[in-house]
Amino acid sequence: MRNPLARIFAKKGGITAGAAVTASIRVAAHMWVHWAHVSIGAAKEARAAREEIIEAHRAGGPVPIDKELRPSIVAVTASAHALDALYAELKPLVVPESVSETWQRKRPVRRNQIHETFQLAFRISAQEWRSEFAWLFGLRDDAVHPSFAFEVPTPTHLEELHAAREYSVFTTDAADRAVAILIEVISVGVERPKKAAEEWANGSVETVRAIAAEQAESS
Repeated sequence: MRNPLARIFAKKGGITAGAAVTASIRVAAHMWVHWAHVSIGAAKEARAAREEIIEAHRAGGPVPIDKELRPSIVAVTASAHALDALYAELKPLVVPESVSETWQRKRPVRRNQIHETFQLAFRISAQEWRSEFAWLFGLRDDAVHPSFAFEVPTPTHLEELHAAREYSVFTTDAADRAVAILIEVISVGVERPKKAAEEWANGSVETVRAIAAEQAESS
């Protein structure tokens, strides 16, 4: 994918004897792309684990509920990380310095900065994705900043099986929802960019299509 910040400048001229020439190359990784692939793979793993768990429950044997929990955590956090990384890539393109300075003073929660950046980059409404971001980043925070407390067991998707709350929260349903939010955001981004993000969108459209195709094939 072409880096929208990259520029190539050519200058004609000669090099005289004794002259010194220096050059440097700068590169950057599009981390939102890598996190997107991680989230899709983890969601697929969670779905496979759900089937294994259901079959084990039906057979009356040990139920490996950890196998669904772990990839679901990865899918949720990776989807949020992908949006966070996309924000970092778009911020220097679309966020005015005055807005950045305001954020530094007032320190709004991260998901609100991400949403405002996407509003500046894409043609979306003021409320679009707000509830989805609150859910996704709230769950991400639960995963990366967990609390620990003994609580009453919570019902799971399996009949008569209760467990710690995390087993009813980090599920294949949550994993699929998280990936769906990510796919929608990046798809809208390349389809409805504002002028400041047009170059990014043009350079990212094929990557987004490939990610969306991967997600569709894995479902």
